[in-house]
Amino acid sequence: TPGERAAIGRRIDLEENAARVKKVDVVVHRLPGLTAAVAAWRRVEAAPDWTVRSGTTPVKTAALPEMMEGSVRVNQVEEGWQGWFRLPARLRTGWYVVTVTHAGIARQTVLQVTDVAAYSTVTSTRSLVWVNDLKTNRALSGARVTMAGKGLGTTNRDGLLVARTQGALLAD
Repeated sequence: TPGERAAIGRRIDLEENAARVKKVDVVVHRLPGLTAAVAAWRRVEAAPDWTVRSGTTPVKTAALPEMMEGSVRVNQVEEGWQGWFRLPARLRTGWYVVTVTHAGIARQTVLQVTDVAAYSTVTSTRSLVWVNDLKTNRALSGARVTMAGKGLGTTNRDGLLVARTQGALLAD
């Protein structure tokens, strides 16, 4: 809804039949910035599959500030095989590690909380990016756009940027 911050994360698999999961324990730690968030994301993504069934977490959080901890209700969607949860309090804009524990097994994801929403689509010749400010519910003019490490330009007054697709974005 307008005025609420967007939260971008990733899927966390809990078990074969997620419909049985009613609550999970959640701990949220704040990361110091983008560099730490990228490093944490890489650790989560690189974690071997066996860690999904162990208590091992790829991102060590002992030195990070804890922002919240609690038990949250899992809301079911899609005929009970998928679920979602809402954190018990709002987070400030920034990067976080979220640790979700169910049945003694902890899983992690990296979460970005932002007032900016972006949509992009890429074809073999053109890339389109639309950027919106969630606080004002208006297009975001002058946003610098980078894809695959290459600057594409800035958005116009409508929050749009159309640019030639960079080769790095195309599949081999």
